[in-house]
This record gives sequence, C-alpha cells and structure tokens, in this order.
Amino acid sequence: MTTNIARYVCANVGCGEDGKLRCKKCQLVCYCGVSCQREHWTSHKLDCNSPLLKSTWRPQWEAEGRKPAFMISDAPARSFNHHKKYLWGNMPAFDVLKLEANEGKGYKGDLDLLFAASGDLRNVLRTLADLPNDFCTRVSVVVNDRDFNIVARNIIMLLLLLMDDDPQRAADHIIHIWYSAFITDELSRTLQGQILKLVEGVCHETTQKQPDDLFPKAFSFTRGSVRLVLTKRSWDALQSILKPSNLTLQKAQDVRRAVTLAPSRADYRERAFFRQDPSSRFGSFRFRSDGILLPFGLPRNAFNTPNPTLFTDLGAWPMMDSAEPLHGWSLQEVSRASGAAANDVLGKLYYSLLDLIRSVHGRLGHVNISFHLCNLDAAALPQHLGAMRFDRIETSNIADTPYLGPERCVSLLGTLLKEPQTNPHATLITLFMNAVPETVTKRDEYASLREELSHVTKYLTPSFSIAPYDADRLRIDSCRDMVRNNDKFFDRYMNACRFNEFSSRLKLEMKSHHTIIDKWPLRIRKRPNQAGAQEEFLRIMGSGHEGCERYVEWRVGG
Repeated sequence: MTTNIARYVCANVGCGEDGKLRCKKCQLVCYCGVSCQREHWTSHKLDCNSPLLKSTWRPQWEAEGRKPAFMISDAPARSFNHHKKYLWGNMPAFDVLKLEANEGKGYKGDLDLLFAASGDLRNVLRTLADLPNDFCTRVSVVVNDRDFNIVARNIIMLLLLLMDDDPQRAADHIIHIWYSAFITDELSRTLQGQILKLVEGVCHETTQKQPDDLFPKAFSFTRGSVRLVLTKRSWDALQSILKPSNLTLQKAQDVRRAVTLAPSRADYRERAFFRQDPSSRFGSFRFRSDGILLPFGLPRNAFNTPNPTLFTDLGAWPMMDSAEPLHGWSLQEVSRASGAAANDVLGKLYYSLLDLIRSVHGRLGHVNISFHLCNLDAAALPQHLGAMRFDRIETSNIADTPYLGPERCVSLLGTLLKEPQTNPHATLITLFMNAVPETVTKRDEYASLREELSHVTKYLTPSFSIAPYDADRLRIDSCRDMVRNNDKFFDRYMNACRFNEFSSRLKLEMKSHHTIIDKWPLRIRKRPNQAGAQEEFLRIMGSGHEGCERYVEWRVGG
C-alpha cells in the first residue's frame, strides 16, 4: 500500500474521495461532504475534543500543585534512554550550495560536496532539490557519519531513491523509512527483495574478509550511482537489518511508547507541549503515540511492520523521547504548505517531504549525480579521501567542544576545501549548538535577568500567579535564551578558543558576510511592535530550538 500522496483524502474510513470540507473546530481533518463528516464524528470527536486542543490546557504539575520533575534534578534527563541515537536532524535543513549567491545561477562547472558528519539526509536532499532547473553537469556527494545506524538508513533511503522508477512511491517509502516507526507490507517486501538481494551479493563476496576489513562496492543505476565503503562487519549488519525480524507489532509499540510516553517524563513532555500551539501539541502527542508520519486523517492500519532501521537493537527504541521530525525542518516553510486541513502541521510536513524527494528523483534523471557513503570518524576523512577536494563541506556540530572542537575540526576539514584559484566560493560550514549555553555563567544569567524577562513579556502575557510552579511563569523563564544577546557570548567563546589565532595559522578566514546560511538562523528578527513579531516569537518558541544556534562559514585565505 502506497499512501495517497496527491491530495488530502476524506477522513471517513473507506471513503477515499477528495477531502474538501475541513472540520471547523480542529482543522486537522477534512471530508468530501457533510454526510461523511457526520458519519465519522463518533470516531473523530475523541480527537477533536481532546484537552490538548484547547487553548486553556495546562500542564498536570500545575494542576497538582507540585514541583515538576525537571526542577528537582537533571539526573533523569541524563540517564533516560541510554541509547540516545540522533537519527533525525535537530536543525532545519538548508541548501549548502546557494549557487545564485555564490558561484552564480548560471554556473556550469562540476561540484564536489562533503557532508562530513551528515546525520540524516535532509541537507543532501535540500541541496539537490535546490539546484537550478537547467543545471546538468556532474555533482559528487560524499556522505559520512561515524554512527553505523545512520549510515545504514541513509544507504537504504538512497537505494530506494535510485532503484524505484516511480517518484511518488519512492518518496512515500523514503519518508516512512526515515520517520515512521512502522511500515507497510509493500515497503517491507521491497526491503527484503531487491535491496536485500544487492547487499547479500556483497556479503557473499566478503566471506573471506576479516570483520574490520574495508570493502568498497559501487552500484550503478539509470538515475545515478552510489559507492559504499563499509567494513565486512557493517555489510553483515546491513544485511541483518534488511532480513525479517521476530519483533512483533505489539512488542515494538510497547518498547517505543515506554520511551516516547514514559510516565517519568510527563513533566518534560508537558513543558514542551506548553510551548506549542494547541494543534501542534496534539499532533506531537499523536505522533508519540502511533509513530506514523502521515496526514492526521489518513488511516494507520496498513502500517503493521516495525521499521527495521529503527528497531535494530533487540527491539529497543533508539532515540530520546524528545526527538521530533519537525526539528529538522523550517517550521515556517512547512506551515506555508496549502491544504484543507490547515492545522495539520505533520501532514504538511509529509506533503512537503513528498515534494522535496520527488524533485530530487526528477533531477537524478538529468544531472550526473554520484553518491559516496562511508562510516568513519570525521577525523579520519582527510586520510581516507586522499586528493579529493570540495566546493562545500558541511560538518553539522562536530566543531562543538564535546566533539572535535573548533580548532581540530577546522584544521582537519579545512584542508579539504578547494583552493581559491579553483573555486573562490569554496566554503566550510560549522555549527555551534553548545557554545553559547556552555559560555553563559550563572553571573551572566543573573545580570541579564530583568532585561530578558522584560523582553519576553512583550510577547507573552506576564504571570501574576502566586502559585510556586505556575506554568506561565516557568514558560516565560524558559524563553530567556530566545531574546538573549548571544553575540557577546559567542565572541567570548571565540576568544577562549582562539579562533583568530588558529584560523590565521591554518590560512583560513571566517566569512564576515555569510552567503549560505545565516549566522543565527533561529534568532528572533522582528521587534515586538513589528507586524508578524508575535507570530515569529511563538513559532520559534514551539519549534524545539532556542535561538542560540550559531553557524560559522570559513574559506581559504588569499
């Protein structure tokens, strides 16, 4: 079963007609007409009347008058779900090329891209989809991550993209491998059929290899090629993922909900819900419960097989309970998508991804695109890639101090940029998610407390409640990061890490004017009294981001 991707469908089970008439109350579902809406009301009213959809909803800790768990100790946050894999992006996707602002819209040269710590494929797909319509030269895309599960998922999704001639089916299948906890029988057969057959062939070739021996293998298809560099151990693990599992639907649902709906995490969950608008928080709750990325009104019953790329470790759920598909995409862009179910944000994400992936599928037939996937620590890339040099290098946040750190990241990967005489626009892109939070001290927080609270309350109504754990007051306090003057703290971080010294020594320059991604892409831009300022603040507040995420673009010095 391939999801109907061309239109919103009537939510009444078994109808299948176009959905044109929205539920006026929740605007999450739509119907072909009044008769179907009335027939479906018995089922839909349970969702439509949910307390989470009411603007008056409050977190349970406030109703019970108790201190919320997140104020008692941070130990549960650190120890909860020790797997902590980051299989979904946690920053909005962006085009790493931005050709029009750099090489030029009419650029006809070849392009070499490196995603050094890719995580998922969102930036790869966004970049390829944004290529100019008349671009027809060679693009080489190297995608690396040190986490095998991430690499395995990326391999499977790229094979689905390259092997399926039907762009709609390929896009639908990729979305569900990417985000849905459960998949259809049709998709399961595809994994266990043509894709498993490819991998089994490689495993047969590696029978005499040692577990840690690297074994490269290239596959060519009508729309492009992919070269995979994995150890024998990883090839065997990939084969195991694709083979049928004994994990039952009920067991998989139980282990997932034990994480996503854990009772011990209720206060953390409701704190996040209270920052969202009513329809978004109900959509988040629905996704935590069923784990299927679909428009709200579409049935889930065909999704009856645990996603083997997610349930890989004895049925364990690998991600943190806070992981959300929307964290990897611009909420502003997703919300613009049209449709009868205006408040179905996850449905809009689904249709946005369909458009994106179908666009890439179409380009594969006209642009010479080759993919190279490897499973290495980013520090090993210079040795592995040899003489290869790149027009863009995207590094996720491995330049953050807990990982490679800024100096080591830039010194290792900056050497892989093309020289200015070859491409003066060649750019290394680093992301710092932890720099500002790690730099701000308790003294800093106290010194700016009054100013920041005053700023936040220009967007959120001040709370005058005397209740000790008033949810409004706690929300206001949690939004201080969004209005903080983060520039001075990042400047302090750069001084402490000696950015100017090591960049000069490495003959690399920080670009004062960014041409690819904003320095602070999640910063509030509008003043409180400007048109759209309130909407911007509420959107960022509910996005799962804090506004202190900082990009730095680097180029080879002249």
